[in-house]
Amino acid sequence: RADIVILNSCTVAAGADFGFRSDSSAIAITYRLANVVSLAALEELRPTRGAPLRPSAVVASFAALANRYRVPAVMADSHYIETVREGLEGQKLKLRAAPEGQSGKVDVYLELRRLVNERRLRLPKHARLIMQLKSVVSKPTSGGGLQISSPRRPGTGGHGDLVSALTLAVWQSKTTSTRPPGTLQGRLTTFESMMNF
Repeated sequence: RADIVILNSCTVAAGADFGFRSDSSAIAITYRLANVVSLAALEELRPTRGAPLRPSAVVASFAALANRYRVPAVMADSHYIETVREGLEGQKLKLRAAPEGQSGKVDVYLELRRLVNERRLRLPKHARLIMQLKSVVSKPTSGGGLQISSPRRPGTGGHGDLVSALTLAVWQSKTTSTRPPGTLQGRLTTFESMMNF
């Protein structure tokens, strides 16, 4: 979890990447203040060999974290969307669809890159998240666009799941606002590392 101070007047958003068998499930909570986006919370649940994650347990855990920050909705892509939507019934959390297709994914990741380049993204010293950020790659497509991908690393329980959750939270923070509770203690630093996309 990120450990930071949150003010009472800022934009708070959540993004999630759901995986239950070979990939992890992850949720990121961000807050935007004075054009700077900071990571407030990050949670990852990893499956193990022969023991996939239970969708109901994942959704309940993520909903509890989002409710703690008074986030009204979480953004996620179409993977397992019906399972997630069913799990959210009765939870105080709505589901928002992420931009669709490869072009939508590119838009989301380029927004993250823009914040990094402008030094407006603040993250905790989270080794796994930083590793995944540095692992994201892009390559041109035949139509003149870009393809964004995260390489799968054997034995890690996912491939860019933390980054995916973070990018969706950052994207949603452009349009979603709420008032978070209280304060947490700790530090964040501006993410300045070179990215490969």
